[in-house]
Amino acid sequence: MAAYHNSFSGPFIFDDGESIKDNPNIRRLWPIWQAMWSPPNRTVSGRPVVSLSLAVNYQLSRLNVWSYHAFNLGVHILATMTLFGLVRRTLRTPRLRERFERAAYWLAMCCALVWLVHPLQTESVTYIIQRAESLMGLFYLLTLYCAARGLNGRSRQPGWWLTGAVLACAVGMGCKEVMATAPVMALLYDRVFVGRSLREIFRRRWAFYAGLAGTWLVLAALLATNPRGASAGFNTGRITSFEYACTQCEVILHYLRMSFWPKPLVLDYLWPIARNFSDVAWHAVGLACLLIATVTALRYRPALGFAAAWVFIILGPTSSIVPIFDVAFEHRMYLPLAGMICGVVCLCYLGAKALSDATSSSPRLLAALGAACCLAVTGVFTGLTIRRNHDYRSALAIWNDTILKRPGNVRAYNNRAVSLELLGRFDMAIGDYSTAIELSPTYSVSYHGRGVSHSKKGMHQRAIADFAKAIELDPDYVKAYNNRGIAYTSLGCYKEALADFRTAIELDPLYSRAYNNRAIAHTRMLNYDLAIADCSKAIDLDPHYDKAYNNRGVAYGGKGMQDEALRDFTKAIELNREYATAYSARGLAYAQKGQYHRAVADFDAALRLNPNDHAARHDRNKALGILRRQGGDKKP
Repeated sequence: MAAYHNSFSGPFIFDDGESIKDNPNIRRLWPIWQAMWSPPNRTVSGRPVVSLSLAVNYQLSRLNVWSYHAFNLGVHILATMTLFGLVRRTLRTPRLRERFERAAYWLAMCCALVWLVHPLQTESVTYIIQRAESLMGLFYLLTLYCAARGLNGRSRQPGWWLTGAVLACAVGMGCKEVMATAPVMALLYDRVFVGRSLREIFRRRWAFYAGLAGTWLVLAALLATNPRGASAGFNTGRITSFEYACTQCEVILHYLRMSFWPKPLVLDYLWPIARNFSDVAWHAVGLACLLIATVTALRYRPALGFAAAWVFIILGPTSSIVPIFDVAFEHRMYLPLAGMICGVVCLCYLGAKALSDATSSSPRLLAALGAACCLAVTGVFTGLTIRRNHDYRSALAIWNDTILKRPGNVRAYNNRAVSLELLGRFDMAIGDYSTAIELSPTYSVSYHGRGVSHSKKGMHQRAIADFAKAIELDPDYVKAYNNRGIAYTSLGCYKEALADFRTAIELDPLYSRAYNNRAIAHTRMLNYDLAIADCSKAIDLDPHYDKAYNNRGVAYGGKGMQDEALRDFTKAIELNREYATAYSARGLAYAQKGQYHRAVADFDAALRLNPNDHAARHDRNKALGILRRQGGDKKP
């Protein structure tokens, strides 16, 4: 709690936008299969357990970030407790009992504490959408823990524990694909700490391993839909398997260094691709030596070999030959870090114990020194984690930090521009978008972003040109069509606007904003029935879409259906108490019904929220004038 006390107000950043803010499927918990699914090519696509957790958070706090952060931290704490139990029981297995049993509890506590507060974990905990990693890590550790309980021969009902391991493994497959390595690690755990040979293991526990292997079918079914084909797989087009493997030689060594010296931490590396083996030859030699040492340790020092194999096997799916668009991210070390820490802690204990025996030192002195070292490391890491969480205090802060550490990162400039745009600093945002375009002239996202900033400045022709360039580079860019439609609507080019909204909806039938924006164009063309239909569709997709309620109210008002309009304006205000436009619109509806007291109250509310709303001020004065002529006052 101390390490993460300053993380609960950190905003949605990076992939949080498309996976949470713009994900219509998490807006409701029922039907549950809809809450568990997600549109393609998002972080949560094909990860139903993660999607369902986000839907639960949305029901708790809508888009208020506190519940999302609380959930992430809760998962991390549960994972740490599970790691503690797994390490403690492993150190008390017959093969390790002689060396570790007396210190098993405290060694497990030390491993768990250091892992809990290690600053390398912040990306998996503070960066909300990376709960995919920590959730997977929790179920991965639960799989191993339940397996350890069922395999140790001392449990009264081992069958139930082994069944629990299979269930945990199946659920983990719905969190992230790295879970595919869990059955392999369970088998290796059995061979290193329990079983005498693979033949004996399969003869005695074939049903258990058949169950674990069966969970791969869950993963296969989820991957069959190719949920993130644009960002992972052999057909991404950005990098070949050979280039990816070469790049990972350097990336893996960077991960290992960060385990010991977690500085500098970077949200988005945008790691350069190694196009030739000669670029990473020395890194490849170093990595090969580590792999050979791991295999050798498995043969002669199996427990140490298991800790090393834990790191490489779990990194395998993201750091081998299967290309992933982003070659390096710190959250991928969430679970591998546990193997690193446990191996180092146990080696330090054995070394200190050997030194104590050689010098006839007091065991109590050894324990005191060990406790002091553990507390010192934990304290330092806690301070570094608090400091890192401070970088997440705002979107602008984290992208400033990223640009400082990776000045050539085009995405960092683009995302900093987005945060500046949200703060109303449009000129600075346009500058960052332009820098991103200079760094990568084919980066369609920056053209789109610059178009949005131009549009918000009222420079709609420039905005349309930027959106057109984004669409030229990416013909399936849904948001570019939608926002170009908004720009056309602002210029009164309704035919072009409707064509763009129609294309956006064809590309993404679940994109509620396109329906809402098309409704605005229909309303301005006085096509009120079409506007009402589009707003109703947007509301059906997102029942908490306040703007869609407001715009449907405007369309109802245009048809003279003031009661229906009032109902929608009131719903919009219930969803967003700071929605000045809805107060003003409801004030007009009350005025048209002759309820001037209520109209004035709503205009007052609109002006409190937006003192520069001259139309609301004019309508308020008009309503007050009518009240005075009627001999009333402004009190409702």
